[in-house]
Amino acid sequence: MAKRAYLFRHGLTEANLESRLVGATDMPLIEEGRKQAMAMRSLVEKIKVGAVYCSPMVRTMDTARLALGQEDPDMEIDENLREADFGDWEMMTYEDAWSQDRKLALKWTRGDEDFRFPEGESLVSFLKRVSSVHERLIDEEEENVVMFTHGGIIGQILCQMLHVPANRHMIFRIPPASLTIIDIHDGMGVLSGICPPEFYTKE
Repeated sequence: MAKRAYLFRHGLTEANLESRLVGATDMPLIEEGRKQAMAMRSLVEKIKVGAVYCSPMVRTMDTARLALGQEDPDMEIDENLREADFGDWEMMTYEDAWSQDRKLALKWTRGDEDFRFPEGESLVSFLKRVSSVHERLIDEEEENVVMFTHGGIIGQILCQMLHVPANRHMIFRIPPASLTIIDIHDGMGVLSGICPPEFYTKE
């Protein structure tokens, strides 16, 4: 039976507004992010939710609570849904990281297997976590799966589901508070849509 995965990226944080790298930093939603998460409820209510998984970060947990309309929702916290740990690059902009170490930033852009964020997570470790999430989606028995997670995770799930090279993840635009929908047929993924927040939030 075909299954469908609904992947929600958390709402806006201060770092998102400034286009900064935020992974291991446990940053809360700003007010606009909370409003975005509450607006997600109109989408969630249309889903016959079977299973819910969430990253352990406060920005994803709060997004899930507001989107589900429950203070203590029935969901499983999955450590593999955490964003990459950017190490010393945490809270830098992409331009800052490029200026600080152009050679290392280029290795990241190329997706070199030996790349590691300075004092942070290796690319191998990150992609291994994403593979665990991918396998969980394939093996999940529920017809509809909802996940609250991060942009980097969603981009790499798409790469693995659609058999796109990992270093091409930037071809997918996954803005904060967006919804990515993947249909799963016999272990194969089909991208059914990416819904940016402006499609369902009110001015």
